[in-house]
Amino acid sequence: MRSTLFQFNRCAITCLLLLCLMLYSGCSSPSIENGIKNKLPARNPDKVLPKAAILATSDGDGLGTFSDGVVLAYEALNRAGITTCICDRTILSNKSRLDQYNILIASTLFGYHDADQRFSLTFIDDDQLDLLSNWIHEGGVLVAGENFGRNTRSGHDRLVDTPELNSEYWILGNAVGVPLIEKNLDGYSLHMNSEATNPKIWKEKEKYSFDKPEWILVPAVDVNTTGVRVLGEWREIDKKIPAVWENSYGSGRMLYFTTFRLLHPSLDGGLSTPDEIENFYKYLADISSGTAKESLNPRISVSPWFENHPAALAVTLNCTGEEENLERTIRSLLEDAPSITIFSNQPEILSQRLPEDLLNNIEIASLSKSNEKLDRIDTQLAKETIHWLPAGDTSIKGFRFPRLSRSHQILQYINQSGYTYDSSLPVNHQDYYGGSIYPVNLMLSEQDGSWSLNLMELGPIYRDDWSFYGDVSGYKIQEAAMYRKFLLDSWNEIFLPQGGLMVQIGDPEFEGESEVTLEPVKTLIEKAVSDNAWITDLSTVANFWKMKENANVSIWQTDNKVQILVSAGDQNLEGLTLTVTFSEEWSSDKSETAINGLIRKESDFNVNLISKSGNQSFYSLNY
Repeated sequence: MRSTLFQFNRCAITCLLLLCLMLYSGCSSPSIENGIKNKLPARNPDKVLPKAAILATSDGDGLGTFSDGVVLAYEALNRAGITTCICDRTILSNKSRLDQYNILIASTLFGYHDADQRFSLTFIDDDQLDLLSNWIHEGGVLVAGENFGRNTRSGHDRLVDTPELNSEYWILGNAVGVPLIEKNLDGYSLHMNSEATNPKIWKEKEKYSFDKPEWILVPAVDVNTTGVRVLGEWREIDKKIPAVWENSYGSGRMLYFTTFRLLHPSLDGGLSTPDEIENFYKYLADISSGTAKESLNPRISVSPWFENHPAALAVTLNCTGEEENLERTIRSLLEDAPSITIFSNQPEILSQRLPEDLLNNIEIASLSKSNEKLDRIDTQLAKETIHWLPAGDTSIKGFRFPRLSRSHQILQYINQSGYTYDSSLPVNHQDYYGGSIYPVNLMLSEQDGSWSLNLMELGPIYRDDWSFYGDVSGYKIQEAAMYRKFLLDSWNEIFLPQGGLMVQIGDPEFEGESEVTLEPVKTLIEKAVSDNAWITDLSTVANFWKMKENANVSIWQTDNKVQILVSAGDQNLEGLTLTVTFSEEWSSDKSETAINGLIRKESDFNVNLISKSGNQSFYSLNY
């Protein structure tokens, strides 16, 4: 009898443990799924939250760096609550892939797309333009211009066949809204924020003027008869020609720029300030979600970070040189940080040498064994030069190269091998826009083309502890003070106000020498904690960002109610936060509903919807 009772109790306990494990692992229970299903309206969603794609090639050496304007666009859209991805131009031939996005940024400017015919967006075939035109008509928003698709991929100039580019010879003509003609703008100047311009995106009225012949595609007709909305003009005395305009086409829109330098920062040869560029992308986010129409309320956006934290911090160590200080350094940092990432060139040995209590609070990633330049080695030598995981080992998800040494072959190999992220490209927003302060998928370029990877780049700050301690002996008190100032200035002036991810990078050999050399990092962590930042390891950041990319937000709306379903396939939505902004004061009442989520009022006009563990969340708000 005791044996039977024991078996019954063991079975019951096992079932209970399995249920708890299922809930903990992020799988929605049947009751949650049924509860959400019973709450969903019978009709299809009124809209889905938009996602953006920026078409770009890798800038410079083709190893993942981007033009300053691409970085600004990517960061501005993410700050505006639009989940954004960098894509290669093959998306123009792939309907299912294009349909994943509601916004497409397609600049023909050099550095966004190389001037070479194989890369340039000036060269697009009719079938690709037809796909784009239909995509806009069905609700997409395209930002393009400046000879976009003027030539076929074979190099034929469509304007040779006709005096003007119109819908008869150029499939995109209906979306552009007006036929285009090439005109010499010698003597014209570019004016923004004219009496015809609303909203006020650009601050300065006159941005640029031509003092020599310059042939540019501009409208061939008086736009007042076409219904397009002018956002900027070329002027010569009393002559006015649209320079930027917006046209509605079907359910979508096209914003045409006669010069894309307006979306490139003036500090790098463009015509606009970073604030003006940010203003444009905020406006783009509004019109893409329908909130530019006053009758549509509220505005819904995706917070960049877990549970709407204002910024993120990851503390990382490179395990190079002597490891005498390693355990002490890790223990000291974990007094303030909940988790850190350790890059080791022998990760399997490191995991055996560290005590179990430390292993529970760190992430181990792979560090290249080589300090040599890796940019020209072949694939086989790459495999022999750096550390590769044992077959079937999936515990290591991150990789870091030695200083500025990167390789096409290695990046392709770790992408194919299942790595989630790289953390090698330095981020410097103090001097220019080097690197992204948000996780961004890497792009590679070679002679035969440019393509995007699944690999996320989580770029570290451009100066590490070696920059301050490397060539100095003694107590290093002065150097520690300079290091502390650099870290805090970076956090206070760049990462916190812009809501980015700061990846600190150090070495036990330098940083862990004493409490004096460790103090700057510990002070940074304390400051980030006081600022309510999300402090975590890099793998957690990469997984969260990937989940955010894959999450879908469906919205049903009536005169006084908005219902929202968030889903992410089999991924765990925990911490994903939607910010709902009302145009009038909002007050909660007992009729508000959250299934597998939390409704948290932040102000009279803002509400955060925070998903709990599971792959679906549902919210219903009255207003």
